[in-house]
Parts: sequence; C-alpha cells; structure tokens
Amino acid sequence: MHNSRIFRAFRSFRRQTHGSVSVETVVIAPLLIWMLVASFVFFDGFRSKTRVQVAATTVIDLLSRETDTLDTEDIDALNVLFDVLSETRSATAIRVTSVRLSSEGDPEIHCSHGTRGVADADDMTDLSGPVPPILPGEAVIVLETFGVWAPPFALLGMERLVNMNTQIAARPRFSPWLQMEGCTPIFPTESADTLEEEEEPTGPEPTHVINVNIPYFWNHFHQDWHTRPADIPAHEWNEQPFTIWGDGDPTVHARRGGWQTSGDMRWDGVSIRVDTPAHGETHVVYLEVGDYLLQYNYIRAAHLF
Repeated sequence: MHNSRIFRAFRSFRRQTHGSVSVETVVIAPLLIWMLVASFVFFDGFRSKTRVQVAATTVIDLLSRETDTLDTEDIDALNVLFDVLSETRSATAIRVTSVRLSSEGDPEIHCSHGTRGVADADDMTDLSGPVPPILPGEAVIVLETFGVWAPPFALLGMERLVNMNTQIAARPRFSPWLQMEGCTPIFPTESADTLEEEEEPTGPEPTHVINVNIPYFWNHFHQDWHTRPADIPAHEWNEQPFTIWGDGDPTVHARRGGWQTSGDMRWDGVSIRVDTPAHGETHVVYLEVGDYLLQYNYIRAAHLF
C-alpha cells in the first residue's frame, strides 16, 4: 500500500509539464556563461602558443642565415623581435646556444648567451630538451624561449599561469657554426699544432688533379672511365707505358693483359678500378703516363643516417 502511493506520486511527477523560467535560468545561466568564457580562454591559450612557436621559428631562421659575429646586444635585439612577433602579455626571455661534438663524439656546449636574467647554458643538462644529430666540424644552433601565459579571465580551474617555453634547433646555412661572442673555431679531431707537425708529401708534383665523387650508398669496388686530358697530345698517351699506385689497390685496364698496375695505355682514356673508400674518406691514386703524373681523388660522401 505504501509502495503504491510512492509509485503514483512518481508517475504524477513525471507527467507534470509545468515549470518556472526564472528558476531554470538561475540554474543553467552560470554554466552557460562559464562555457562561453572558457571557450574564449582556451582559444586565446592555443593562439598564444602558436604565435610563440612561429616567432621562435622566425628568430632561429634569422640566426641560421647570420654570417657576422653576434654580440650580446644583437641577442637582446632578437628578444625584442620575439616579443613583437609573439605578442605576449608577459615578460619573455631567450637563450641562444651553439652545440658541437666533443673529442669523444658527444654533444657539448660550444657557447651560449641568455637574455633578461636567464643564465648561459654551461652543460647539456641545462637545455630544455634534446638536440638533433651533429656532424663533425659543424655546430647546431639551439634557441630556447621562456615565457608564461596568463588567462584573460580568472575562472574556476583556470587561474594559474601556463608555461609557454619552447626549444627549436637549426643548422647554420652559410657557415659551419654560429658566429657569436665566446664561440671558438671548430676544427676536426686533429689540432692546429698536429696539422703543422705533419710532414709535407714528398715526390713529384702532379701535372693533373681529378676529383671523383662517389655516392655514400655505393658499396662495391669503384670503376670509372676517364677520358684523356685535353692538354695531353694523343701520341703522348695512346699505347704509352703507365704505372699506377695509391690507396685502395688501384689497377688499370691495360691495352693487353686486363687489369694491371703497369703496362701499355689504351686509346684516348683510362679505365681505373679502385676499392671504394669508407664513408667520408678519400682514396688518392697516382697514374704516371710518360712525362705526366695524374692524381685521382676518389671522394666518398659521408653517411648521414
């Protein structure tokens, strides 16, 4: 009996269609207003993040094209440019860092400069994130930007500041490294003193030097047909005795007898076979024909992957 009265009351409530607009407005209006303002706040946040990333990309593009030496005033001016492009409402700072390879082959700080109170980077752990691969003899420019985004309206759950820090890297376009105060020249693993101590090559000076570029993906022995240099008369080349030596066990397809290190030259050119050098290395081959000494430099491209 008691349960039936409850069910009847519930069914009666369910069939009721009366209501009060003022009461419903009071209930739903705050939620609608919050959603409207929140959509504007979220849009402003994503817009600010996008402008910061675009501004950082523009600044590092300028740095990658720079060939003159930059001082601290130039870096501070780039911070002003970043402010203009990003249109941030809060204070910002940037840090420009050059990263190179150490003698052990690990990335290390080449030089660094921070603006508006940001400390210079002294170690790789000071950077905000990882850097791309670096080739020997070059350096990578790393740009870090620092700033916060403050919501335009302090709504429930959206009162705190949000970091808008970014890090972006690029290689210099027209120089091996960024010319900035504090950046010393980058040399290969040998020092300048070591290079000076190396003995000068002995022997006759080549009359001709020919550079041969080999793709990095070439894995077999290298064989090329080279035409007779135009300034060597045919009678001083064709069927003349030759001798070949150098790196990579070079041989010549002689007029008789196949591949040999000495013999008689064929007509109007030479076919040389040499072992393919390792990635980034060069094989130097000397070919002596009569009174002429030709130097062939077989240069294989470095493997970038």
